[in-house]
Amino acid sequence: MFADRSQVFLSREAFQVARQASRRSLDPPDLTLLQGNRPPEVHKTVYTLLLEKEMRSYRHLRHASDRMLVEVVILHHFLKVETLNQRSLSVLGWMIQDRLTHILLQTGSRSIRKIRELSSEPGIDRQAWETRLAGAAAEAKAMQELALTRLHVYPATIFEDTSLKIDFFLALEGSSVGACVSVKTHVNGHTKFMLGSVPGYEEWWTSIHDGSSKFEGMSRRTWRPILLTVNKPQGEDVDLTMPVHPAHWALDLQAVLEEDRSQLLTRTA
Repeated sequence: MFADRSQVFLSREAFQVARQASRRSLDPPDLTLLQGNRPPEVHKTVYTLLLEKEMRSYRHLRHASDRMLVEVVILHHFLKVETLNQRSLSVLGWMIQDRLTHILLQTGSRSIRKIRELSSEPGIDRQAWETRLAGAAAEAKAMQELALTRLHVYPATIFEDTSLKIDFFLALEGSSVGACVSVKTHVNGHTKFMLGSVPGYEEWWTSIHDGSSKFEGMSRRTWRPILLTVNKPQGEDVDLTMPVHPAHWALDLQAVLEEDRSQLLTRTA
C-alpha cells in the first residue's frame, strides 16, 4: 500500500468530474436526522446514503481513488449548510479527511498539488479544503514512515476520531501495550512525537491524553497517548515521496513501545 511501485495517478477525468461536481446544486440534508445528540455513526450513515445517491451520476469512474476525489467534493457541499451542529461538522470533516488520506497514500506526491488547486473551485470552501488536505497529508506521511518500522498502524473509527480525538493506533506484534496517536501539522518544524505536555502544545496534549484514557477504559490493552507533529514547509505541501529508510523519530517511537512491552513483561513475570 505504501510502496512507490504500487502508487497510482488520479486520472485527468477525475479532476474534470470533480470540478463539475463542485458547481452542482445539491439538496440539503434532512436536519431532523442529524440531531446533535445522535451518535456520530448515525450522522455518517445519513451522509453516506446522500453520497451514494449523488455518486450514481459518476458510475463511469472505475478507480476507487478517482471516485473518492469526487466524493470529497460532494461532501464539501454539505459543509455549506449553515445550520449544521458541531457533531455533523465533525463527522463531515472525518469523512473528508479519511478519503483524502486514502487518496494520498495511493497517489503520494503525484497528485497533491492538483488536489490542493481544487480549493479555488466554486462550491468549495478554500480554508476548509486546505485544512483537511494538510491534515490528511500529515497523517499519510506519518503512516508512510511508520510502515518501515515493526509497528502496526490501525486507523481510528469515526467514534474514536470525532469523540476521542485519536487519528490512529500503534501496536507491536504480540504486545498488550499500544499507543493512541493524534497527528498535527507543524509548519517549518521537525517531525517529532511528545509523550507528555509541552509548552505551546497543552491543548492538543490534553485532548489526546483524555481520549487515550477513555479508550483504555473500554479495552483490555494498555494505551499510551502520543502527540505527533509532522513537518510541513512554509508555502509547500508535505513531501509524500515514499522514504527508503525509517525516519529517526519513527524508530525512536518504536523503541518507546518496545520498552513499554519489556516493562510490562517484567511486572507480570
